[in-house]
Amino acid sequence: MRIALFTDTFDPEINGVARTLTRLHRALQQRGIETLVIAPEYPQQSATDTLFDHSVQRNLSFPFLPYPEVRLSLPRPFYLKKKLDAFAPTLCHIATPVNLGLYGKSYCQARRIPMVASYHTHFDRYLHYYNLGWMLPVLNEYMKWFHQPMKRIYAPSNETIEHLKAQGFARLELFSRGVDTVEFAPLEQAECRVLRQNLGIGEHTTVYLYVGRLAVEKDLDILKDALLAIPDEALHNMLFLFVGDGPLRAGLEQALQGKPVRFLGFRKGKELANLYALADWFVFPSSTETFGNVVLEALASGTPVIGVNAGGVKELIRHDENGFLLPPRNADALKDALINLAVRSGIRHRLRTGARNSALLRSWDAIFDRLVESYHEVTREAHPVVSVHTTAKRTVNGNIKG
Repeated sequence: MRIALFTDTFDPEINGVARTLTRLHRALQQRGIETLVIAPEYPQQSATDTLFDHSVQRNLSFPFLPYPEVRLSLPRPFYLKKKLDAFAPTLCHIATPVNLGLYGKSYCQARRIPMVASYHTHFDRYLHYYNLGWMLPVLNEYMKWFHQPMKRIYAPSNETIEHLKAQGFARLELFSRGVDTVEFAPLEQAECRVLRQNLGIGEHTTVYLYVGRLAVEKDLDILKDALLAIPDEALHNMLFLFVGDGPLRAGLEQALQGKPVRFLGFRKGKELANLYALADWFVFPSSTETFGNVVLEALASGTPVIGVNAGGVKELIRHDENGFLLPPRNADALKDALINLAVRSGIRHRLRTGARNSALLRSWDAIFDRLVESYHEVTREAHPVVSVHTTAKRTVNGNIKG
């Protein structure tokens, strides 16, 4: 089996989709499955990646002006055709429904190579955040057209599967997400104390952490409104850390000026893992997630989550066991939770164990093994094996009977 993976986001871009697909590429290679990734190039990628990793074919990309953290790709059609023809994929995995994904769909469909797709983002739920609700019928029709020839559509949560079923999608399968519970793990109390001291965080300060894009579709206006509604005397022993970047950053910095807030930009590796582990609570107000990778990373770090009862996040949080589920887009409910949980440390300590234990159940290896088996099922369906016995029964005097 040879897999061609087409994606408009990949390492070193920092987002949940890119990290999942990068991990998938590595998992396929570890299983001895030949893989060719068609992905964008990035200014920050290393020269080593471009020169020596021939399993990833990079394509020109440029910043999307309204949202510079996102890059648009331009396929190199003749070059890619030559590379793909030489590679001769037996299965195409189309991970994004835009530029490189469109090229992959066209290439594989023309050659009758079976295709699967993975659904990562609720673009339909994003539209009203950008005053583009009028585009919803067009978007829905496009997504149905794009996914119609796919032999499987992989979705990251059961909530997403139900959402897609309601829109008429078929051949849906669960491709969930795991977490590296070694990379993301609780810290010893003494180590955590030293890290907090190094960051100038008081011993009795309750630290609330957010990790993700700073964008309107993450419902950060709700977190902002909740924070602004907290009385100063309650804020005195709180600190809010925002990790990530995006078009909302400047507006949030201005609106929250003078409040106990720090904007840390992008963080990764050990530095990010330490921030998860030293936080008292992870706050994630987004109601648009298909899964919520950052929620799982927080849980693995032993940090309970304040989330909302919507999207894929609600499948990760067990209310009052590893976190709390609040009504979506409800600033008052979030404000009350932030105030109450800051002074009730006993709840936090009880939920830490539940947070870690819930993450330990999610093994990447088991998830990728199931996905690979699904790949095999698709290729077997596309090229069924006819037994010698069956062929002999259908042959009479050297002729095949219809």
